[in-house]
Amino acid sequence: MIFSHGNNQKAYNNIITGQGGPCGTGIQLDYGANAPKVYNNTIYGNNGSGVSIGSASSLAVVKNNIVFSNGSTLIDLGSGTVQSNNFTSDPGFVNPASADFHLQSSSQAINRGAVLTEVSDDFDGTPRPQGTTWDIGAYEYR
Repeated sequence: MIFSHGNNQKAYNNIITGQGGPCGTGIQLDYGANAPKVYNNTIYGNNGSGVSIGSASSLAVVKNNIVFSNGSTLIDLGSGTVQSNNFTSDPGFVNPASADFHLQSSSQAINRGAVLTEVSDDFDGTPRPQGTTWDIGAYEYR
């Protein structure tokens, strides 16, 4: 889980899975987080919400994230939060039971991301994009 406060925090290319307990949130921004960016993360199999933006936070940008099979998907309570190109249905991971969250060739998350020049590589260090545009999630399909 990522808790955050302050200005201009960034959460890029993370794989967050298996968060348990009563909260169990994948990424949680609160306590006055101002203008955080949550880009190209894979958030899977957590008890709570995939992404939670608290009401004390403002101007969050949440893009190109796979948020699947969590207790709930996205909770947007923060003022001025922008969400786009987030994938909330089964993305077609290679083998999530073995924590392999790479995308299969048939994944609907391939070439569906917004162009985010701040995230020039994926979790493995592979340059983005490998296809016509950015993929959604922590891994770029190759």
